[in-house]
Amino acid sequence: MYLVLGRMNPESPQAAELSRLAEEHSYDLSDACEGYELEYTALYHLCQEYAGFTLEDVAPHSLATIRQDPAWQITAVRRTGAFADELIFTNEDLIGDSSTTGGLSDAHFHGAARTGHHQRWDRFISRVQLALAGNESWSIIVTGWLEEIASDGHEVEVSIDIFNPCDLVSAFAFGWPDQLDAYLPRLQVVANAEGKRRTLEGCLVSARIFRSVFLAFDLAYGDPQTWWIERAYGKAWRSDLDFLGELGLRYAVFEWGEKDESGAVLEYEDNQLLRRPAEKNDRRRAVLARLRAGTRTCNEEPT
Repeated sequence: MYLVLGRMNPESPQAAELSRLAEEHSYDLSDACEGYELEYTALYHLCQEYAGFTLEDVAPHSLATIRQDPAWQITAVRRTGAFADELIFTNEDLIGDSSTTGGLSDAHFHGAARTGHHQRWDRFISRVQLALAGNESWSIIVTGWLEEIASDGHEVEVSIDIFNPCDLVSAFAFGWPDQLDAYLPRLQVVANAEGKRRTLEGCLVSARIFRSVFLAFDLAYGDPQTWWIERAYGKAWRSDLDFLGELGLRYAVFEWGEKDESGAVLEYEDNQLLRRPAEKNDRRRAVLARLRAGTRTCNEEPT
């Protein structure tokens, strides 16, 4: 499968040959978009040449389906023009952008960049902020932390993995009972500079004793139909904060480094990052157990 992005050069010999073939074989160019007649002619010729197999319309999710199919493997990315710079547009980024609706995902991002390559770093930051949209707690801390990294004066390589659906209900709807942790929001950032490593981990933590999951859902959404409608229109994140509040959960970010193996909790106050020692009784580990216990406080089965 080839994905081609580009324009035809009207002065090239190939353009002249295409025009000759179009006239000779009476290509039907009536559907060509204005200003893109030559590109449409090339597409028409390609389809004529390779008519030995079935051609079908595809969408970004079609490439995503192939990526998830173990029978297929992407072996090469063809690039030209603005996409020739592999530092700014890595193969992984191009494939990922091409297999998500609209080219960008606002829930999941996996990428890496070096602070010394400014164009690549700026694009990296914008992707991180997009993926963290709707989650102010993580967004403001991670943005501040990355700014701190970039101003350190050393060349730093940062890799990040974000899953920020802002829809905890989906974890129960699709992950119950054994895959719950796979659907929980997560954040992992690793920064390497001169052999030194710093790590961030974001997750949900238990802030207090909370209500049962069923009661919390009723208070936040009212009924399953309301949640489903909000999810379908991309607005579930608005009520998700209420749902988390009723469950007694909040988003938190922890940091580890070679000098602080015990870890610290990051907070953002007065336009600056603050660090305080992580509690010995790390409440992060209790979140899954408490969520499962919360669903058992009612005799109903989770639906």
